[in-house]
Amino acid sequence: MILYSALSSELTFENFPRQVEQDEYLAEAIPWEPVEYADNQPCVDLIQGRPGGLLALLDEQGYVNM
Repeated sequence: MILYSALSSELTFENFPRQVEQDEYLAEAIPWEPVEYADNQPCVDLIQGRPGGLLALLDEQGYVNM
């Protein structure tokens, strides 16, 4: 859960604003050096995806074993 929280927070509070800024620089033709960063969306999707994500599978196992 800690990894999921960290990945989700990074996606929301770091990658998205960074991408918006880079798109704005391109639109306004501002000279800059592109910043490469890893997109962790596939990891977040693996954890929270429905159906078949890790959280969904854990939730299902909780109901099956009751």
